[in-house]
Amino acid sequence: MAIVRVPLAEDGPIIPFLIGVSEPRRQMLLSLGQAVPDPIPIAALINTGAAGSVVDRQIIRRLGLQPRGVVQFKATRQGLAPESSLTYDIGLKLANVADGLLTAAAPVLEGSFAVPTYQAMLGRDLMTKVKLQYDGLSRAVTLQF
Repeated sequence: MAIVRVPLAEDGPIIPFLIGVSEPRRQMLLSLGQAVPDPIPIAALINTGAAGSVVDRQIIRRLGLQPRGVVQFKATRQGLAPESSLTYDIGLKLANVADGLLTAAAPVLEGSFAVPTYQAMLGRDLMTKVKLQYDGLSRAVTLQF
C-alpha cells in the first residue's frame, strides 16, 4: 500500500505525479519499434467536485497522445450549455513512490490551466482508486492506495 502525505498548498490539495502514455499505447509503440515518451512530472489539483479528470493540453502534446473520442459535459451543475472536449488515455503514477501506480490506462479530458501551480485536475473518476484524507488543521493531504 502506498501512502503519500503532502502539505496543503495555497491553491488547494496539489499532489505530484508522473504522467505518461497508457500501458496499451506503450505496448503498441514498443511492438512497432517506436520510442515511448518519457513520463512527465506534473502537479495535480485534487478536485472532488469534478466528475472527470483534466490534463493540460501542453502536457498531452508533449506526450504525443492521440484523441480517443469526444465527450459532452457541463462545466458546472448550473452550466446552461454543454461543452465538449477531446479525451485521451493516460497512465498516472505518484511521483517519488516505488509502488505508486494509480492507473495504467484512464481517459482524461483536455484542458488549459491559467494557474501555473498545477497542470492537471484529478476528479472523482480517478479518486475512486484512492483514500483521500484532507487535514485542514495540519494543512496536509494524505493519499493512500
